[in-house]
Amino acid sequence: MPENLYLIDSNILIEAAKRYYAFPIAPSFWNALLHLAKKEKVASIDKVKEEIERQKDDLSAWIKQLPDNFFRSTNEEDVTNEFKKLVFGVQNNGNFKPEAISEFMEAADGWLISYAKCKHCILVTEERPNPYSRRKVKIPDVCKEFGVSYMNTFEMLKDAGVKLTYYTVKSI
Repeated sequence: MPENLYLIDSNILIEAAKRYYAFPIAPSFWNALLHLAKKEKVASIDKVKEEIERQKDDLSAWIKQLPDNFFRSTNEEDVTNEFKKLVFGVQNNGNFKPEAISEFMEAADGWLISYAKCKHCILVTEERPNPYSRRKVKIPDVCKEFGVSYMNTFEMLKDAGVKLTYYTVKSI
C-alpha cells in the first residue's frame, strides 16, 4: 500500500460534481483525481461506488474511467471486524438518536472509517466535527474516537501537491 493513501468519502465526489468542481467548470480537478488514482494515491471503497451508481449522472459516468482497484473491497476480515467494533462503539456512545445510528450503519461512513483504520489511510471528507450532534453520526468525530486520520478535499489537494491551473474563458 502506498504512503499516504487518501480514502475518499462519497461527499467529496458528489458535492464537487454538483457544486464547486462541476465537470464543465473544473475539468482539472477531475483530471487530477484520475491522475492520483492511477498513481494509487487516492481510492475509495465499494460502498461509495454503490452510492454513486444509484444516480445516473455525470459522476456515475465519470467513475467508469477510474482504475479497477480504485474502489477497494470492504469484504475483508480485518475490515469487517473493525466495522463491528466501530458500530458497537457508536451504539453504546449514548449521544445518538436511534435514527442516527441506523443511518450510520446503512451508509458507507462506518465502512470508510473501518477501512481507513485497518489499511492506515487518510480519510477525506467534507463533514465537519460536531461532538454534540445527536441526529447524525459525524465521520470526523468517529475518526477521532478510533484514531483515524482525516482531512478535507482542499487539505488533500495541497498535501498531494495538486495545483489546479488550467483555465479557459469563452468569449462573450
